[in-house]
Amino acid sequence: MEREAIEHTVTTQFVERLEAEDISLCGERAMDGPGARPSCGTGSWARGMRVPWMTVVLLGLAFPFGAEVRAQQQPFGPSLDSTKEIDQYVHDVWTVEDGLPSSSILDIVQTRDGYLWLATTRGLVRFDGARFAVFDASNTPALSSNTTEELLEARDGSLWIGAEGAGLVQYRAGQFTLYAVGAGLVGNVRSLAEDETGTLWVVAEGTLQLFRDGEFSVLSMPDSIAPAQVRFVVADRQGGMWFTSDRGLYRFKEGVLELFTAKDGLRGFLRGLYADAAGGVWIEAERNGWYWFRDGKVLHQEASHVAGMVPANPFGRRG
Repeated sequence: MEREAIEHTVTTQFVERLEAEDISLCGERAMDGPGARPSCGTGSWARGMRVPWMTVVLLGLAFPFGAEVRAQQQPFGPSLDSTKEIDQYVHDVWTVEDGLPSSSILDIVQTRDGYLWLATTRGLVRFDGARFAVFDASNTPALSSNTTEELLEARDGSLWIGAEGAGLVQYRAGQFTLYAVGAGLVGNVRSLAEDETGTLWVVAEGTLQLFRDGEFSVLSMPDSIAPAQVRFVVADRQGGMWFTSDRGLYRFKEGVLELFTAKDGLRGFLRGLYADAAGGVWIEAERNGWYWFRDGKVLHQEASHVAGMVPANPFGRRG
């Protein structure tokens, strides 16, 4: 197999903005197959950023455990220093030759115990900074599909996994539990988020479902504003849940559902969602730049104005 190493290149300006806003991410990324998939972030950029490239280079990520993971919860390593150039950091690269089962990494999250979890086309991978442990159909019955796509660490410490063709999988206390497609779940999981009550918001084949206590339900919405196709979902820091669809941007908070459209200043195909620490939400519009929604106002940045702040086409959309 050809040695592939995807480089995660972050400009100084992009790092500085991520550090300043503590942005969580939800967006599209490259895939081996046709189309693109959503991804959701649940933390600061160093531990929640979703990796759209074909492999991963970890820039200055300080594992809190060294070669071994300590069981107790520990703080994460320091973020990057925005005053330094990227080439001033040590680049550690791991590929299939080092035990990574696939060079296609579809999602990545660092859990509170320090492990890195990678969703790949050849299984779910746990990385302790030195070794890769692979969970796939051959050793984990709940992962009947080797392709895992979405990862989310919940408030209770559970790791939730969207497994292609299988369903929603929970990993907790060393055990995997499958909530299969067809048993309440309408299809493959494309996006995941968690609200303040611990309920999971699951986007499956364009349908927004709620999952709690082992049961799936559908969010009730008036026909006048109900979307035909939900794309991404993300939780903000103030109890709101946001999702994009074919009709625009939605916010659900305290039992009230609101729809924001072109009348509110949003234009273009809405791709990614990003929740920052200040309570704002960033929306990526294909070929139309970025929108920042905060305090009921929408601010727009043309793509040319943010070209130096974010990587070009950061989510690697194909097709």
